[in-house]
Amino acid sequence: DGAMPLTVAHGFMPLIVSKPELKLPVAITCAAKSRSKSKQTIKVRSAPNSELTVAVVDEGILALKNQKSPDPFGYFYQKKALQTATYDVYAQLLPDLKMLSSTTGGDGFDLARRVNPLSNKRVQLVALWSGILKTNAAGDASFNIEIPQFSGKLRVMACSWKDNRFGSSEQFISVADPVVISPSVPRFLSPGDSLEMPVTFTNTTSMPLALNVSCATTGNLKLSNNASSQLTIAPSAEARFVWSIIASSAIGQGSIEVKVNTGKETFSDKTAITIRPPSSLVKETSNGVAEGNTTVQVASDFISSSTKTNFMLSASPMVQFTDQLIYLLDYPHGCLEQTVSIAFPQLYYGSLAKNITNKSGVAYNPDFNIQEVIRKIEGMQIYNGSMTYWPGSVIENWWATAYALHFLTEARKAGYAVNENTINRTFEYLKSKVKTKETETVYFANANNVIEKQVRVKREIIYSLYLMAMNDRRDLSMMNYYKANHSQLTLDSKYMLALSYLAIGDTKSYLALLPEKFAGEKSQRSLSGNFSSYIRDQALALNRPRQCTDSNYGTHTFAIDKRRKMVKHSGTCICITCIGQVC
Repeated sequence: DGAMPLTVAHGFMPLIVSKPELKLPVAITCAAKSRSKSKQTIKVRSAPNSELTVAVVDEGILALKNQKSPDPFGYFYQKKALQTATYDVYAQLLPDLKMLSSTTGGDGFDLARRVNPLSNKRVQLVALWSGILKTNAAGDASFNIEIPQFSGKLRVMACSWKDNRFGSSEQFISVADPVVISPSVPRFLSPGDSLEMPVTFTNTTSMPLALNVSCATTGNLKLSNNASSQLTIAPSAEARFVWSIIASSAIGQGSIEVKVNTGKETFSDKTAITIRPPSSLVKETSNGVAEGNTTVQVASDFISSSTKTNFMLSASPMVQFTDQLIYLLDYPHGCLEQTVSIAFPQLYYGSLAKNITNKSGVAYNPDFNIQEVIRKIEGMQIYNGSMTYWPGSVIENWWATAYALHFLTEARKAGYAVNENTINRTFEYLKSKVKTKETETVYFANANNVIEKQVRVKREIIYSLYLMAMNDRRDLSMMNYYKANHSQLTLDSKYMLALSYLAIGDTKSYLALLPEKFAGEKSQRSLSGNFSSYIRDQALALNRPRQCTDSNYGTHTFAIDKRRKMVKHSGTCICITCIGQVC
């Protein structure tokens, strides 16, 4: 829990340095009050021939971070943190005590396309900067600004410097029209939405005002009540009027403009708004067969400005799986399990992976991807031979380690360079782990679709035994133990144990353990541990060899050999062409 049995303290005393003679005087002259959409001149007086900058910023923006006005003199003469490093040997005396580190993490997927595809610049931020100015011989400089449509307080900040002298100052400008218009408009609308928009009118003068107020819309918006009305507002008081607005069924931009006429002056407030899609990001994938002189129609009701279409034509039937493969290639996470998941399919579909993306560069070269993943996995191995789930962590993860080893052994068979020491150490780790006879609590839906909770043999054990058997490192005693206790295995583990026996040539045990069908047990999805799920379990079951019938040998089982170039029957027949053909 991070608790320490002792405390080591280091003390120091600050030495304060002060040079008030190096502070420059800075004076700002500006209007205390102003109207919006007007011009103002900011005058600054400091030392003659000094340099300075002026910034005028909305006080609301500065309040977000409690931003103070710049003070260069205070910065250079501020109290500094201790700039020496301290060392002691207490960490070496108690090396077993360390803070626990978090292994959480992860990112999103396609986040940039999951936001509103339509945007507008509704809020015009007031953040003006003069650049570097220079005072004249009298020490004066000026900066002209144009205040946009705005109501609130502006902070005027000036910083001046000359040689090794510094100074700063600040003033405020209150911006308000005789009539302040405050509409209440949402950030966006969806097609068919109706809006009740209350608008507050504030009289900032000392005289009552008779106002003619009106509202107009543009784009795919329309008013459903009177566009104009008359209001009378007492001094320093407010009045409110509500307009009803309807968004059409189309997607796009719109604006709402409210105007006030006092008989002498006209004030206005314009607000931009988008009619955005009613749903978030949607992806559709389809496939089919195209013959010569065929016209392919891609029909959808997507927004034309936000649609992105990928079309791929291939002579290979594997093209129908490109949607899933593209998802894998763009996996955003950096954990071990998902890192392996990116590279594993590229061992078998490298040429397809190279062509299905329109992105260029070495990062989308399958051979490069696979080799980089191998390098990353090797860097995540720790002292006991296991792998960590996240780079930089020291916490082992059994399932992810087995999964990574599965990939490394397959990559080695495919001709990629893999560190043999890494593989050997990982197998030694699995060899010790399978003897622990650990169990886990599993949840699954039975044949009646009722959720059951049972204690079963840990899936990692059977997966490890399978990998060991596939790579001539069998642990026959543990395989026989779980063969005798196969009722304690999950459904997918029964398939894996059966395949373990097939890998060592024991076809009799394989056929005895192999379930007749994948049914009666539907795992609930797990987001940790061994990441079990019904789909994952089915995928493991599909790893079983197929059976074929030959007139000479009858029904028999064949399995791919290590070089993945030929198929061996359980008898003496060898297929040298492809799976499904018998010599």
